[in-house]
Amino acid sequence: MFAKKPVEDGLLFIFGSEQKWSLHMLFVFFQIDVVYLNKEKKVVGIKKKIMPFEVYIPGPKSKYIIELKDAGKIEVGEKLVFEEE
Repeated sequence: MFAKKPVEDGLLFIFGSEQKWSLHMLFVFFQIDVVYLNKEKKVVGIKKKIMPFEVYIPGPKSKYIIELKDAGKIEVGEKLVFEEE
């Protein structure tokens, strides 16, 4: 919250279970793209250009959410590879 510009590498949120997670852009002053992944790290949804001060409840259940400045060519159905620390 209160960020003036997006994090260059994006933000990864890891949740304990797969469910619908609510997001909000309150007090964030730039738009972002959001990528939703299931427990197998497969992209199950993408929401582009979420605007500042918008409240958004995602359709797909997800275990991981990645907030990016630009989701680029990431597509639904794609499997992403990353390690959890």
